[in-house]
Amino acid sequence: MWAALALVAVAAAAKEPAKYWDETAHRTVDHSHRDSEHEHYAQQRSRVERAVGVYRFYVYGGGAFDAMTTDLLRGREHKVDDLYVLAEDKVELWTHRALLNDSRRTDDPADADVFFVPAYLTLSTLVSAHNHARRLAAMLEALAQESEIPNFKARGRDFWTSDHLSGAAARARTTPTLNHSCAAQVFGYSSTNPGTAKRVGFPDVQKVLNRAWFGAFEMNPAWVGADRPTPRELATSNATVLDRMVPMPYVVDASKLAGPAAQRDTNVHQHEISVFFAANGRPQATKWSGCNRSTALGLKALPKAAIHVSAGRARRWRLARRLVDGLRRASDRLFGRRLAETHKVLVESKFAHAMRVSDFCLVMCGDTPTSRRIFDSIVADCVPLIVGTRLWGRCEPPCRPGWGWFVSGEKHPHTPFHDTLIDYSRFPRVDEKWFYEDALAATKAAIANVTSAAELEIWKYLDAIRGDVVYGYGRAATSTDFGRATANLLDGVVLRLRHGGAVPPGLRPG
Repeated sequence: MWAALALVAVAAAAKEPAKYWDETAHRTVDHSHRDSEHEHYAQQRSRVERAVGVYRFYVYGGGAFDAMTTDLLRGREHKVDDLYVLAEDKVELWTHRALLNDSRRTDDPADADVFFVPAYLTLSTLVSAHNHARRLAAMLEALAQESEIPNFKARGRDFWTSDHLSGAAARARTTPTLNHSCAAQVFGYSSTNPGTAKRVGFPDVQKVLNRAWFGAFEMNPAWVGADRPTPRELATSNATVLDRMVPMPYVVDASKLAGPAAQRDTNVHQHEISVFFAANGRPQATKWSGCNRSTALGLKALPKAAIHVSAGRARRWRLARRLVDGLRRASDRLFGRRLAETHKVLVESKFAHAMRVSDFCLVMCGDTPTSRRIFDSIVADCVPLIVGTRLWGRCEPPCRPGWGWFVSGEKHPHTPFHDTLIDYSRFPRVDEKWFYEDALAATKAAIANVTSAAELEIWKYLDAIRGDVVYGYGRAATSTDFGRATANLLDGVVLRLRHGGAVPPGLRPG
């Protein structure tokens, strides 16, 4: 049983084997990592900050820009969060509002190195969809006019970057340290799938910002309204849309996952669950790409494991689900509220608690290579147990390219801030093919080297990087308790501009 887990092998292989999950009592572990910062992370952040240097940015506002942002919020500040169906769509609020509160923002365009253009594309479709196209066209026209100002063009090249996080665009000027001779552009967020990208207007944005840098939840050009590069282009070109996309974290409910501020500083972690995973089965993912979440059920034999995978629905239930989703969207637009989601495997409060009291949290693919789960794990202080290599842009058996599935390649991994701040190789990884054949044995092998000392080291690292993947705590429309994700986005763009489009290997973590 679990005592016979590969962690028994750890006792023979390691000087300090971890004592995992006594079946008769909860385990408590001293979280002394909170008493000092993680030395390696602190050194890496210091190196990146020195490389980024000092810069100022300007946030566009007024007229058409306000019509796509603050005007949509007016009178709705305390209920607008509830309009969004997906947490990721709130990134347009978090990113814009974080930059408005950033000390590096300047009110003088002449003093700016970066120009950020906000746009709440999703909220615009939710508040008054019939006026969305008009608002978007007016904003893009204003953007085009701003780009033609002689004084602006003389300052350098337009560098535009778009990311999944918030509706915003940024421009960087040439300075002696940026080494560019023309202008550049940045738009602040992407969508979460190709269909939604079309619905909210990303193809129109692409036509205007066709040289833009994009921040993205997933390295898939269709998510930002662009065409996919061909395999030949991926293999030979350095000028595809992917080369101008910056991976960004999904949006998590940090307040629930991290717990109250007082609990975040506690030195004792109650480990009630050995391995945790809760997700919808997504049977279509198995057909599209060979991603089979139901194999995680093989871990139910582990003592103190908590594995919840919903069964695939029959066709009539899928049709019913589509009908409910349609009604919810209609409710969003007509009444300013959405119908309750009844398809969750666990209610949010139970899900967040389970992650906080777990040793390991399983990270698996879904309809696409990415999911929110790895960021849930980091914020909840649960060691990510990553199945497969899909997050690194690879597609190895049992993965197979299929409908809706884009293989970005190792040059373009989906891991946010992998080239600036976060070393994902610190987290245990499970062989996906083996996991599908024998989930228990594959998991044992993956954690065989996680000693007590290694576990504490990972927790200390999670504590250090938590703020890097958090946009903010509380409600996106009103909170001023921001994380570092937005600042990391802008820093990453500037760092790429300083080095001709890519972060030098010598600056990367690891």
